[in-house]
Amino acid sequence: MPYIITEPCIDVIDGACRDLCPVNCIYLPQETRLPREHQRNKMYVNPEECIECDACRDACPVGAVYREEQVPEAWQSYVAAEYAAFGLRQNVQS
Repeated sequence: MPYIITEPCIDVIDGACRDLCPVNCIYLPQETRLPREHQRNKMYVNPEECIECDACRDACPVGAVYREEQVPEAWQSYVAAEYAAFGLRQNVQS
């Protein structure tokens, strides 16, 4: 499962995660497919490009990066938003 960038990144956008990503799958809000009014001031991980290498998680200075299945309940909306940012549908497992 890919990584998801959650609420602590809002208004921080440190960029350390993006700099260390070996596959360049972390994008700024304006680089996503989200309409401007739906963009949050945070980084976005493209779930189809993420190779789950842990580089972004380890680099994040605010602890905003989680594996999809480990995103805290309070931040579950970020999972769907991350997929939507790239015009993707979330794989829902039962």
